[in-house]
Amino acid sequence: METMKFEGRKYAIGLRWSSISGDKVAAEVASLSDELGMRYGVTRKIVADGSTRVQVGLSDEKSHTGMISAAAILAEIEEYAILVEDLGNDTYWICAVADNQVVAGSDVVVERSDVSDAITDITNEFSTIASHIKLCVNQEIADEINVSVDEYLTFAILVDAARIKDAHKVFRKYAVKNLKGIPRSAILFCVFAGLCAGVAYYTINAQAEYESELERQRALEDTMAIVKKEPTQEELLQKGLEEEKAWFAAELSAINTPDMLADVYDFISKFEVSQAGWNAVSATYSSDSPENITISWEKTPAGTGLTLRSELKADSISFGIDDQKAVSTHKVINKQQRKITNPIEFLGSVKYNYQEMMHDMQMLGFSYQFAEVIPTDRPQPIAGIKDQILATTRQLHVKSKAFELSNAGLPKLTLVSSVMSRAQTTFVKNINIELGNGFAWKISGEIYEN
Repeated sequence: METMKFEGRKYAIGLRWSSISGDKVAAEVASLSDELGMRYGVTRKIVADGSTRVQVGLSDEKSHTGMISAAAILAEIEEYAILVEDLGNDTYWICAVADNQVVAGSDVVVERSDVSDAITDITNEFSTIASHIKLCVNQEIADEINVSVDEYLTFAILVDAARIKDAHKVFRKYAVKNLKGIPRSAILFCVFAGLCAGVAYYTINAQAEYESELERQRALEDTMAIVKKEPTQEELLQKGLEEEKAWFAAELSAINTPDMLADVYDFISKFEVSQAGWNAVSATYSSDSPENITISWEKTPAGTGLTLRSELKADSISFGIDDQKAVSTHKVINKQQRKITNPIEFLGSVKYNYQEMMHDMQMLGFSYQFAEVIPTDRPQPIAGIKDQILATTRQLHVKSKAFELSNAGLPKLTLVSSVMSRAQTTFVKNINIELGNGFAWKISGEIYEN
């Protein structure tokens, strides 16, 4: 029998810990007990971040019955820790907890020669959180196993530091009980009927055993009533996929390319490139500011900052520190929105692809370049996924090509607009027009494909 003495009482150690993932806790505990041939045990309920998890520690030692699990107490008072406790006779109890749960396979008793290897194995297994794990040993043990610790701690010190009044009484819920006192069906019925069936099931001669079983069932009843199944990794990834679909639908809905190009043409064709002693050098559109066109200015000897500010009609204007250059912003794009709820279905309905776009650009005499787009990480990690690489990997895979078109002359912009009316998945991200060089322009963006 594996036990540890603390404050004059024996505590059960060396239990086999498992997590219960389903909603039918009592049934799963009974099934696991049958499978492992361990009829004694204790259950723990861990509530964190709005979800509830359940652990069960099993034993095949009848003599453990009634003893409190030391591992359960450690997990109750420490979030991340590895404890090494001297049991005497060159044997040591090692237990690890992570995220307030007993680490499976770590509630063990080992000989002195195996302590260092056991600590190394646990640390390696949890390497992603190793920096947060507190190694709890006393100085004598630390010297013997040659490990470095920041603070010498023991089970007694940890419990004392938790300042729990009458700790033994508080932790009675973690006493090992007989898991085979009554049939599994009786457990479920008792939860539903307030444990009334137990009175009929047991005789007076079995009253003591029944009361012990009744205590165990009450603990299970509380667990079963509120347990919530944690989402699986597959479910979290599916949720991430749906989130990316929503982002993509919003992006496709915001595509306003033909009308935007018409607005750009209309504004630039009427714009006076020389005003108040300043010359407009270039006009820029960016999808980051989808309602605006930005004009870059250079000063001539006839102008000043005040002349441009007073005469130019703009939504905003800023000047360089040397007062030789300026930038004005004009809110002239009529932003429109189309409603796309199923982006994948929409992509499938659009037959215009990058090859057809290349054909049209060539026929119009435009210079063009296309390139494969390398997928980027998600802008936000998938919530709940601990693996950071997986959490930032996109779940929605959409093919796309980046493009750059160039030519000169404002009338050519109207031709681009007519092409874009066919290319419904083409997203123009930037436009730059050189206002003093025959209106040479360059357009860049991305075309999505099914």
